[in-house]
Amino acid sequence: MELYQKETEGAIRAFQLHEITVSECRDALDSAMTRMAHRHPEQQIASLRTLMLTNEAKVTKEGERCARGTAPSPRLRSKRDGAANHA
Repeated sequence: MELYQKETEGAIRAFQLHEITVSECRDALDSAMTRMAHRHPEQQIASLRTLMLTNEAKVTKEGERCARGTAPSPRLRSKRDGAANHA
């Protein structure tokens, strides 16, 4: 379960930093769950439901924030990061 949690946290963090799209983030979450399902019995998968719902809520919240325009633009963030790297 720790590996699944690390994988999903990484995908969500990349999405929040606008390094990947919402579709790519959801694909990463689905892939992590698929790998988990193949390795663990059904009883253990049921215990991951809370974490899955929490992850989905985080992605949805960030997606809504982006749609409202309150999240920093990936283009602006990239320029800012690039300027900092060249200074």
